[in-house]
Amino acid sequence: CFGRLLRAAGQAPSRQAAEELLELSEEGWRESLGFPRPPEDLAWVRECLPEDPGGEEGPPPGRDAGDELVAALEAGLPATNILVLLAEAVDKRKSLYKYIDKRGAVLDLAVDAGSSSAARKDQEAVLRELAEKTFAALGKKIEPRALPVLLDRVGFHPVAVVMESEKLALHAGEAATVTLADLDLLVGRTREEALYELTEAVGNRDLAAALVSLARLREGQIHALVIVAGLRNFCKKLLLARALQDRGEPAYSRGMAFPAFQKGYLPQVKESGEWPPLLAGHPFVIYKTFRQAEGFTAAALRQALALLLAAEYRLKSSRLPEPLVLQSLMLQLFLDSDTAF
Repeated sequence: CFGRLLRAAGQAPSRQAAEELLELSEEGWRESLGFPRPPEDLAWVRECLPEDPGGEEGPPPGRDAGDELVAALEAGLPATNILVLLAEAVDKRKSLYKYIDKRGAVLDLAVDAGSSSAARKDQEAVLRELAEKTFAALGKKIEPRALPVLLDRVGFHPVAVVMESEKLALHAGEAATVTLADLDLLVGRTREEALYELTEAVGNRDLAAALVSLARLREGQIHALVIVAGLRNFCKKLLLARALQDRGEPAYSRGMAFPAFQKGYLPQVKESGEWPPLLAGHPFVIYKTFRQAEGFTAAALRQALALLLAAEYRLKSSRLPEPLVLQSLMLQLFLDSDTAF
């Protein structure tokens, strides 16, 4: 049964592997396996493993590892053993999950990965605890103002938060505190975050913030065509939302509150059969797009798409420096009287 469990995990156990395992010291056992060496005699492990693994790796063709593990569990675990399986994500349709749910215990410790305020609050609590424990284990602290920035940049990725915290703590050297300057040096904004900052600035008609976000994207070596594509997709969404608002049926009122939008307007417009796939997403994200679209005319958004197309053409066919093309695009979007951004 021990050997079948190892094969189900994708390993090829052998008696040689058992000998190497039994020769480990108490410290080596803990370091290699992550738990203390059992006090009882483990000679039985030799009898559970074949002399030669025969090159077998993983489950046989046509049978996944979950089926192999179910078969091993059916054969029975030793009476004094408890099997604990950990997974970041679980497919509840699989036979392994159904088997364990019926004959064992399933503990769902997942944190809601949604974008609601309650979900974000739970996510931040988990990430904050992980980061603080990681810094404390390495004898460090992080500036109070730097911790929210770290969590915002990494996002809801617990493993990444731990890894980035370790990196920051090690970089601090003899210093007891990780500073915001350390964070800016080692933990950059993701491409998605930087693009979001830019589109937010455009949606809020904030030229200064847009130019700052554009500079950050360039510092992060994000290709100019990727930036243009992100802006084009954003403007398309705004234009679609503006067109639906101008249609008049169902009626959209400027400044509509989110509950009325979610429970009244959004279901009606979706039922009309003319809901564009480009506007798919969480209701609050869609609501925010509609609120931003209120500040633009359809003509201005069409002109913005024309300016983006012209900028893309210049990037592909001219020898103009990319920063110059992008900065010119921003000024045209915000200052051109026809665009009226």
